[in-house]
Amino acid sequence: MFGNSKSKIIKTTSLVITVLISTVLILLATLLLILTYSDELRAKGFANFCSLSGTKSSPLDVDRCDVVRLAHGKVIEFGPGPGTNFKCFENETTSTAQQQHSIESWVGVEPNLHFVEGLQKEKESRGLDFPLNIVGLKGEEIDLTDDDHFSYDTVIMTHVLCSVDSVETVLDNAERSLKSGGRILFLEHVPAEDGTMMSVLQSLIGPVLYIVGNGCKFKDTETIIRNHLGDRFDIQLSKFNANVPKLLYFITPHIKGFAIKK
Repeated sequence: MFGNSKSKIIKTTSLVITVLISTVLILLATLLLILTYSDELRAKGFANFCSLSGTKSSPLDVDRCDVVRLAHGKVIEFGPGPGTNFKCFENETTSTAQQQHSIESWVGVEPNLHFVEGLQKEKESRGLDFPLNIVGLKGEEIDLTDDDHFSYDTVIMTHVLCSVDSVETVLDNAERSLKSGGRILFLEHVPAEDGTMMSVLQSLIGPVLYIVGNGCKFKDTETIIRNHLGDRFDIQLSKFNANVPKLLYFITPHIKGFAIKK
């Protein structure tokens, strides 16, 4: 009698767990389907997620700010999102004593306009004194004026090249904006080495990342940068394993560094 009762409890528990898991999977699949066919919801959802997490302190900030703090003068940033890099600019603006590290002006090339309000708030919360100018276009679509050609000191690209349509076109626009001696600053996640468990994990998570991550793909960004800019820039890039949240373990492989225009 007791054995039958125990067996029924186990079966009932198993059924409940199965139903719960199935329900969660159905809801996730429905959400992904909706996001796949709704550009507006996808853009808004991505902006909300990034705004909640991107401006908080993170273990990755050490490597991020190691690169971003090299920015100075006239700065143009591709894909600034909610202003994740602004935390690296605190005490590095025009009010600092070391003017070689000061930021005179900042232009953000950000096609997702759901980020605009958050960018302004993040700038104010960090006490930054440089003016903001936000261009609501993709990095491939910007049309530089004669005054903008070869006039910028720094271009910032952090976690953006994975989601652009053409890395080469964005790099071309960055090159056209830079004066001689200007720098492009990079921080990007990259594919894992072939044959590794990380590579398998990336291949499995890739389709989902594309939907929820603003069109992000695992691209061999380092090779593209070196091949496309190598004859006109001095390139210094290094690979490292980023200290990322466990939920984002699959983007551990990273590159960081800069390219100086000759």
